[in-house]
Amino acid sequence: MRKVAWAAMLLLALTGFAWAGQGTWELTLGTNAAPSSGFLAVSAVDENTFFTIGINQNSAYGAQYAWRSTDAGSSLQCIYSAEFGGGDECEMMNLFTFMIDGDWYDVDHGVIAGMGVPQSCIEENEFPACMFVCMFQMKPFIWSVSDGGDTFTLTDESGNITKTIVDVKVVGESIFSCGSNGLLRRSDDFGTTWVDLPPPETGMNSIMNDMWWLDTDTGFIGTGAPSEEKANVKGEPNTYEELMAAYQANVNYNQYVHGGAGRIELQESGYKMHTDGKAAFGNLYKTVDGGHTWEKIYDGGGVYSILKVQFLNEKIGLIMTDEPVNENGGLSMILVTHDGGATFEKATLPEYGPSGSSMYAIDDVRMITPSLGYAACAEKSGFSYYSLFMVTTDGGLTWTHDTFSVVDGYPGNPNGYALIALDFAGPERGFAVGMNLSAARYTGTNDGPTADAGDDFQVMVGQEAQLDGSGSTDPDGDLLLYQWTLVEGPAEVTFDDPNGEQPIFTPTTAGSYTFELEVSDIEFQSTDQVTVTVVPGQPGDDDDNDTVVDDDDNDDNDQGAEGDDDDDSTGGCGC
Repeated sequence: MRKVAWAAMLLLALTGFAWAGQGTWELTLGTNAAPSSGFLAVSAVDENTFFTIGINQNSAYGAQYAWRSTDAGSSLQCIYSAEFGGGDECEMMNLFTFMIDGDWYDVDHGVIAGMGVPQSCIEENEFPACMFVCMFQMKPFIWSVSDGGDTFTLTDESGNITKTIVDVKVVGESIFSCGSNGLLRRSDDFGTTWVDLPPPETGMNSIMNDMWWLDTDTGFIGTGAPSEEKANVKGEPNTYEELMAAYQANVNYNQYVHGGAGRIELQESGYKMHTDGKAAFGNLYKTVDGGHTWEKIYDGGGVYSILKVQFLNEKIGLIMTDEPVNENGGLSMILVTHDGGATFEKATLPEYGPSGSSMYAIDDVRMITPSLGYAACAEKSGFSYYSLFMVTTDGGLTWTHDTFSVVDGYPGNPNGYALIALDFAGPERGFAVGMNLSAARYTGTNDGPTADAGDDFQVMVGQEAQLDGSGSTDPDGDLLLYQWTLVEGPAEVTFDDPNGEQPIFTPTTAGSYTFELEVSDIEFQSTDQVTVTVVPGQPGDDDDNDTVVDDDDNDDNDQGAEGDDDDDSTGGCGC
């Protein structure tokens, strides 16, 4: 999961807009023969490999759920499927499996989240009783993979049909899953054991839609749900009718969250009324202790849901909500923060789709450098749905429609079929997937930055000192992430902002201090060092504040041979 590695980079410094490095998209897969099939999630591993999950009913009694591509999206290999070949009719219950989300750490290791019927129930009951009994036992599933997808191991099947996993993330050996009705779990041994975490919100109509983890301690969760009437889940199901209502509610909401044509159709049918003010929550939470406690950093006011979250660090991030730009046009909103969520700024988005009057919904959004990012969207024009990309080159504040092409031999609609998810292995390669088993490939360029920590200088004990990384450059014009660290010195120092372009500290001990600046455009990093010499003295000794002790500055009438640096209008300057 390359996005977690990138997230370890620190604060975004707004040094200018970037127009260089923007890449191109091309559709590689898609078919008119699979109108009810599609991919729901994608995880990019390297320039040639990605994994995707979804559903394709490939036969009357068979379904496919997970695929792998090793040729940059030119083809896909199914790696998980279910097939009923006759015999025990209860085995048909395996076709009630569906996969919702997935995340891969490398070409071998990944996790997939979904729902299914426990095998124990299928084996313990006879037909037709199993068809009813086992439906009541449907529950969230998590599978882990450690061999590239050749073997799927069911590692977690806690909860019940009222709990649905909406998002799953891998951070090293740790796995986090979240969803509806307070479902929030963590495993630190890649799925062998699990613990429940205290959710930031509870209740049948509170749903944790998306997570972003910078590391195993620091993470963010966005919440939201349809209005209570539309959710249609009032409590634990006790009858078959209530069970099917809960099942359908889970299906509908996952359609809504994961977007595509499904979200547009649901919104058009009144599934989520933006004007009734009864949507549950819609807040953003942050944890710094691995999910054991949560702080609300954005209050959605109970009107709009947060559907996507991404943070480059603890200060810089964005959220995507279902607030419409126009009820008959753009059905999504992006908000950007540069202060850790204290304030959010609404991005400027197109009011309509590319045709000038069409509806569109953003289904996934991702920054791939501090400047450059893309959104995967579904566009509805007439009665048809099409693929749509949007691009930002100013850190997410302004978005415009992007163009794409098709590869030779592309078998589908040249306008695509509605995109649902995207992910990047780096600024030079990304993938998007969507309806009709469609996939797209991104190709970009990127050159690394050069760090410049400034010139060595001298300062006195107790005097403010300012480091300067403003000379750092990037050949693409990318915005840069800054990280300052003390490499060597007689005492620790405290920066006002260790991730700023020009941080300030006040030394308390004399000696030589070496600082290292690391700048990053997310893919590439560069370092440089600067030495600050701290000499004995007290605040006020250097009255001219030139950070150089070059005469007796604490004497108003020094009249030193080197001049009167204290600018007292008397002395050696001849004034």
